Amino acid sequence: MKIVIYDTEHFETTFAFSRVLDLPSNNLTFFVTKEVYQSLHENLGDEALKYTWFVKKESSIKFCYKLYKYCTKSNVDYLIFTTISYHHLLFGCMLYFLKIKSLLTIHDANSFFQPDRLSTLRGLLRDKGKKFLQKQITGYISLLSSTKNYIVEKFSPPQPIYVIPGGIFQVQKHKVLNQRFLNIVIPGAIEAKRRSYEQVIELLNILLQKYQGNFQFTILGKPIGEYGDAILQKINELEVLNYKIKTFDHFIPQHSYNYYLENADIIWAPLNCSFKAEDGVEKYGLSKSSGVFFDAIRYGKPLIIPGCIFVTQELRSQAIQYSSIHDLATLFIKLAEDEMFLNNITETAEKNAADFIPGKIRSTLFFLNN
Repeated sequence: MKIVIYDTEHFETTFAFSRVLDLPSNNLTFFVTKEVYQSLHENLGDEALKYTWFVKKESSIKFCYKLYKYCTKSNVDYLIFTTISYHHLLFGCMLYFLKIKSLLTIHDANSFFQPDRLSTLRGLLRDKGKKFLQKQITGYISLLSSTKNYIVEKFSPPQPIYVIPGGIFQVQKHKVLNQRFLNIVIPGAIEAKRRSYEQVIELLNILLQKYQGNFQFTILGKPIGEYGDAILQKINELEVLNYKIKTFDHFIPQHSYNYYLENADIIWAPLNCSFKAEDGVEKYGLSKSSGVFFDAIRYGKPLIIPGCIFVTQELRSQAIQYSSIHDLATLFIKLAEDEMFLNNITETAEKNAADFIPGKIRSTLFFLNN
């Protein structure tokens, strides 16, 4: 089967798709941006050499036309979109003329199926473009089973929806045992839109007042805008005593990002309860996934998230939720003091993540056999 994958911003998802779709009977071609290409090559290694690559150098419209021309000449069986963030009408028109099987990955369900009504010309065109694209797409991909269920129950699209998680479990390669610190990693850019870093500052202040144990916090993301800079300054100004805090003021290379997650004891995601997308409000775990869910899967780590986040079925044995920062502080202290408790939740997380392997995921994808 000849499969083309188009992606402009979610390389982690495209990497997972490449692992699931990598079969002797499949021929994979990628249309990606330079940034996505570099990250994929770093993660794929020599495996990348067996695929065909088209890297965006031209405008988005010209790149779309290159994709169209390739599909018309190459007898493509499936065109898979990891992302469509713009030019929905253009992609809809392309599919209208191509008449090939296509799958679109849904990242923000409300924004795509029921976007907010905007009075601007741009908003109206986006709305029309999304509706036209919905008529041309032959199937959808959801990253979580809960998002698939949400889409089916709320929007009832006529096309099939397949679940392909945005992360594949990877055996750890660089684990460094550190008995001195409970290593807590907080991945993701420091921005107000997705995460509440006020929770991080509040937690650090509570721990400093109540506990003199050894913690290591890694804020694994660069600051975005004034909010990010202000949060980073506050964290760096804290009197950390026995706490080791690692921060970054720049883009983190992929190999470094991988290293810190591989060596984490815990992944903490202080997510906001909802996410305001351009065309609607999304609820994490229901209408939208988060990359941190799949960071936890990739590295088999316990995932700590707020109680307001809906936890999809496939992550329930791996996720631990908290109702307040004081409860979270109590949990972290217990993890630092009780090695058996930490080992138990780590083993449970690894066992759960080990189910996210290409073979098991393929068995649910009926389109691979058509």
